[in-house]
Amino acid sequence: MFKKLLKGMVIGGAALTIAASAQAGTINVNLYGASAQYEFWTAAAPEFLISQGCDSADVASAKNTAQKATHKRDAGIAVCFGGDPIQGRTGGGINGDTVAIRYTSEASYDGVRAVMADPNYTTECGDGALRKQADAATATFPAYPAVGSSITTLTCQDVHIGASDVAATTFGQYSEGQKLGNNGGGYITQSVYFPDDLQDPEANDYQVDRPIVVPFGFFAHTSVPFNNMSRLMATSIFSGQVTNWNEFDPSLASLPMVVCLRHAGSGTAATLDAAVMRGDASLLQVEALPGSFPVNLGIVPVTYFNNGSSDEVKCVGQLPGAVGYADADKCATGGCLATVKTMTYQGVAASSNAIKNGQYDFWSAQWLYSNEPAGATDDMIDNLVAYASDDANMPVSKAGYWASQDAMKWGKASDFVYPSQK
Repeated sequence: MFKKLLKGMVIGGAALTIAASAQAGTINVNLYGASAQYEFWTAAAPEFLISQGCDSADVASAKNTAQKATHKRDAGIAVCFGGDPIQGRTGGGINGDTVAIRYTSEASYDGVRAVMADPNYTTECGDGALRKQADAATATFPAYPAVGSSITTLTCQDVHIGASDVAATTFGQYSEGQKLGNNGGGYITQSVYFPDDLQDPEANDYQVDRPIVVPFGFFAHTSVPFNNMSRLMATSIFSGQVTNWNEFDPSLASLPMVVCLRHAGSGTAATLDAAVMRGDASLLQVEALPGSFPVNLGIVPVTYFNNGSSDEVKCVGQLPGAVGYADADKCATGGCLATVKTMTYQGVAASSNAIKNGQYDFWSAQWLYSNEPAGATDDMIDNLVAYASDDANMPVSKAGYWASQDAMKWGKASDFVYPSQK
């Protein structure tokens, strides 16, 4: 039997536990996909392990900040040391078990694809179900609550939870251009589609949960003479209908526009398409370089596509007149150059209160797809989703922006519908 979707789970102050194993071992829970979930689980995973009964003295975590340039992605791990040793270290564990939670970001669509174990998709691991994750055997684990920053090795491992900013069926965007926008990286073409029945657990042997709501926002170079983005401005800009900022106010001096976007497959880009464009305008699809034919004739603005949100906000910060979009708290967490400013949307700043109470609508309920692993891993996934569903467990670093589904007074049945009161 396939499990029912978890809805409205509130944990309160009681910690969830997992039935004691007949023999202590290691429980692995590997998350992969959306870039937004990396920072969330960096903060939340150690606290989750403690909530499950792990002594804080047996909890440790690490991330690969120092090695990101080598690994080309964010990766982290939180461990509860139990009877099964890691690097020779043991502890009380959770009912004696060693538990490792990994969280790695790449792109939303790839999290879904990994859970699907798509046999037609070739990865660096040579298997559609495997992705590079933190290697616990070589990570440096300082004493909790410090977080190590020297994961030296990523190894190919199963993905148990695919994290996506949108439902799999919301993808359908197309893009082509340099991988890293104005910083090059090689020309790529991205087109991502998933079957319409992907959200049916009984047809596809996976569980779907939506515990967390993630807001997105618009960002501009400090040279841009606007601090607010209206929906009309957004649909005009990201569909390529305007090429100069003075088209919104003829009294302003000329400032050619530069549009920085994410490549197709990004959950952020899919959310922009679903929640802002909403079928009234189509997203730009092909890069347009300075001096090119369409730019010179004023047909489209200078346009760059970027593989990650960090690449995109770098594009915004490096180019006068540039504008883009990313997680609403991107700059608040130190992820932006000094030349990037956060814009309000429809006159409202993104915040957890604004999305909870129906004032801000550029958001998505993050979709977690899990592939029904057996036994203790499956139970741990249920507990992890339930923990994230409780707003009281929101990490301090995210509490001003993100919200749990349980705290939302407004909701969306799908990514394409306008929010309504619950």
